[in-house]
This record gives sequence, structure tokens and C-alpha cells, in this order.
Amino acid sequence: MGDCSDILYEDKQTSWDYVLEDIAKREKMGYNKYGKYLTANTNEDMLNHAYNEALDLVVYLRTLLLQKETDYNPHL
Repeated sequence: MGDCSDILYEDKQTSWDYVLEDIAKREKMGYNKYGKYLTANTNEDMLNHAYNEALDLVVYLRTLLLQKETDYNPHL
């Protein structure tokens, strides 16, 4: 595999930069909504929270495929 360092966005930010910014925004939103940060000491059922989020993601992705009139391809 070749070096992908020459593949940059016009603003020179990488996808990682965008993801890190999104994480910071999401953390702030969570704090504003719940008044606390998520820690390892939470009493929440994080496994079920994560599973529910994953199910939502699948629905969002399938909706995008339908909107783009793209068939599901199980062979990728």
C-alpha cells in the first residue's frame, strides 16, 4: 500500500481532525444535556446503550441507501 499523506482536504484537516472535533462537541452537548460527564463509575447500562445506538446507526445507513436508490451489496 502506498503512502496516503498526499491526500488532504483543501483546509488541510484530516478525517481524524474532524472526528476529534466531533467528539469534543458531543462531549459538551452531553454535559449540557445531563449536567455531568460520562465516567467509568456510571450506573448506566452502557452495553445496551451502545447496542441501541448501533441499531439506530444501521437504520440511518439503510435509509441513506434507500434515498440514494442503492442496493445493499453483501459481497463487499
